[in-house]
Amino acid sequence: MNSQPKLTPRDNAAAVHCVDQHEDISLIPMTIPMLAGPGSIAVTLGLAAQAGRDFSGETFSNLAAAAAAIALVSLTVYLSLSSSTLLLKLLGDRGISAMSRILGLFIMAIGVQLILNGLADWLELVGLR
Repeated sequence: MNSQPKLTPRDNAAAVHCVDQHEDISLIPMTIPMLAGPGSIAVTLGLAAQAGRDFSGETFSNLAAAAAAIALVSLTVYLSLSSSTLLLKLLGDRGISAMSRILGLFIMAIGVQLILNGLADWLELVGLR
């Protein structure tokens, strides 16, 4: 929710204008832990758990919908990362900051819903619901 820049404006300008003088960090896979980190793994496991526990057609359709959603998100991430320079020019620094906060809110809402679903299942298991 609190998106603070990781580089100072001076470091950012140096990275943009003096690429030849600095170590090339483009081959270090920094986005992999951020894209396939604990949050996305937890959401995927939560969706798979909500899909069903039997081998019915409804379970398979729920799992297929989750797989389609993962494919759609993967395509969106690919398009966003490949056109990141254009997006930065269109949105600017304030637009990127606003989008980061809005997406953080979405992630927080998904996490709260997963917690509530787990709590409801637990209450049902112990017979309080």
